[in-house]
Amino acid sequence: MKMQDNSILFENEDCQVSYNLWSNGGIISFAFINKTDRDIFLNMNESFLVVNGQARNYFEDKTYTYGAASSLSFGYGESLGVSLGGKTGAWANKLYTVSSAAAGSVVAKTTLANTVSIKEQPVVCIPAHSYKSFSKFCLSPIIYQKCDKKVDYPTRKESIMKYSFDNSPIKMNNRLTYGFSNNNMDKHIDNIMWLGEITNYPRKDAIENGSVKGCYEEFSKKVSYFKIGTPTQFYQIYRPKTGSF
Repeated sequence: MKMQDNSILFENEDCQVSYNLWSNGGIISFAFINKTDRDIFLNMNESFLVVNGQARNYFEDKTYTYGAASSLSFGYGESLGVSLGGKTGAWANKLYTVSSAAAGSVVAKTTLANTVSIKEQPVVCIPAHSYKSFSKFCLSPIIYQKCDKKVDYPTRKESIMKYSFDNSPIKMNNRLTYGFSNNNMDKHIDNIMWLGEITNYPRKDAIENGSVKGCYEEFSKKVSYFKIGTPTQFYQIYRPKTGSF
């Protein structure tokens, strides 16, 4: 795989598989891009995310309900909206920004009635020269600490652990099965990744504050931006029991 634009990219003669892992906890998001003039059928029942040897099917015959109902959550977010500014690609609008809420603040619980239920499909069709995005599993590893306050709660960037493929605590393989017929899906892709480094940042080294103003808005609004972050990384927020992050 290689870095291209805002993605980790795998490519063969049939397709591209594009990843952007930047998220809270490590959500494994990918886009499957059909390069051909024919429809491609992705066999979700025989596609897996394998983490440290444990395989999880992308098809589990589940039904998900989406809507405006929200529960307690941290004030960090990401945007996956449609780009209108000329950028292209699955992750064109995946912004490395922090929501306007203060870091770690809790959003009040709200409930609205409008919801939509979506049932998982065992086979997903991706039309010619188009793509579909997938996001189901989150790594959410336990916070790693060295029990050294200067390292675990640094006042400056602190690299606390580096790994090779052989000793990495997280190794994963995104194994996708596809074909050009619903009855003949015998092609396989194996995209292998592993955790290579853990780095601690104080908030001031990770996030900066700024402001934005819309075309017709009288006043600007405060926003926070990540100074860190690439498609190959994910983050977790934590703070000491006393003091602030």
